[in-house]
Amino acid sequence: MDNIHPQGKAIKVHISAKPTEDGFGGESVWAEELGNNTARINNLPFFVEEVGYNDLIRYKIEDGIREFKEVIMKVTDSWGITWEPTDKSDTEKTTEEWIKIASHLKSNDVHYESAMAGMLVVALPVDQEEENIVWLKALKYSCPIELTLHFNEKD
Repeated sequence: MDNIHPQGKAIKVHISAKPTEDGFGGESVWAEELGNNTARINNLPFFVEEVGYNDLIRYKIEDGIREFKEVIMKVTDSWGITWEPTDKSDTEKTTEEWIKIASHLKSNDVHYESAMAGMLVVALPVDQEEENIVWLKALKYSCPIELTLHFNEKD
């Protein structure tokens, strides 16, 4: 459920992360192969902050797996948004709520991706944190479904 579709030669790139208590140790993302071990990220990461949608990256191949090495050009940051479905057991109602949220995001030209009911991530321009927060708050208050914003932790 998203409005982003891999183009060109789609590949998977793994991004390692410090393992969490749950054993989570990274994330694999879709990317467009550009040659010479470079790629453009074509989906929004949920759990790693190093890369975002449309970022240009370099990867290395280890044991047949493309492993993220570095960002060549940072384009977007991923921002988390959640919503509490009215009735999680009612998939029809949850789908109706998601359609309202997705329509709202599309009408505001937002690149987004959702992995499950109640959780999504949006891509916004890098290095515009204050503007992004103001914009996200406006998006939240104009949405027909109540959203909760999860702001990135910046050092």
